Amino acid sequence: MGTATEVTELKNQEAFMLKKYMDIAYRQWKVKKPKGVFVLVHGMGGTSDRYKYFAAYFMKKGYSGYSMDLPGFGELAGENKGHVDKLATYHKHIEQMKEVAVDENPGKPVFLLGESMGGLIVASHVINYDEGYNGVIAIVPAFNDVFSFTIGERLGILIKSIVNPKYPVEMPFKEEDLTTDKRVISDLHKNKLEHRFASAGLLRRLMMEQLFNIDVKIKNLRIPILMLLSGRDHLVDEKFNEKMFRKIRSDKELKIYENSLHALTIEKNRMEVFKDIIKWTDKHLRAV
Repeated sequence: MGTATEVTELKNQEAFMLKKYMDIAYRQWKVKKPKGVFVLVHGMGGTSDRYKYFAAYFMKKGYSGYSMDLPGFGELAGENKGHVDKLATYHKHIEQMKEVAVDENPGKPVFLLGESMGGLIVASHVINYDEGYNGVIAIVPAFNDVFSFTIGERLGILIKSIVNPKYPVEMPFKEEDLTTDKRVISDLHKNKLEHRFASAGLLRRLMMEQLFNIDVKIKNLRIPILMLLSGRDHLVDEKFNEKMFRKIRSDKELKIYENSLHALTIEKNRMEVFKDIIKWTDKHLRAV
């Protein structure tokens, strides 16, 4: 359960409605004269609103943040929930979001943060597209999943991804797999922008991203990285994530929260997670 201060600040954030810039829809949480800035990427089924709890914390610590809705999710879900024609679109949106963050906060250190699918996307982004960040934070990154699909179901999804890439696949997880915080679970149930669908095409593209842009290339990562893992994750293969972490050669740090479920930014112990993130970013405020 959040503290009274946290809840009050979240109510005040209702004023931070979605904004538009070029192709992107995003939320922003700004302070005067920030010492650093976050560009935030949500996970599968989530929205830009997922980071409101973190925002309540990082604003008090002198940071501003920008959180966008990925195409296929949130305000950009459209008629084909969970679908995007190509992952390059995600990377384009991250570039646009960074452009806003830099333009509004010239000269300030910028950190790229993503959770779950967002963690996979941001890791790939700094490896393949743009390493011009002070650091990347990958929270329970979806480098390999443990979804309860049978081999036959996975094969069927692969076939559908070729025949009908927009085919909607209902993902085998629920709010109770994400967090033990009952208030947050209730809020997620009520949030009409949250959904649990991914297109067959998106799932195939994520698998390709896992195989060719993480497993093969993660050793090429050159900027500082903080990886945060949960100890009771039913969606992501944490042992595989630890294996990927060992491959990294850059400045790196790993934190594991043994009693936490998957979505660390909305878990009961999220304040501990937020404290660890800010402690790490404060150490990496030097210029890129």
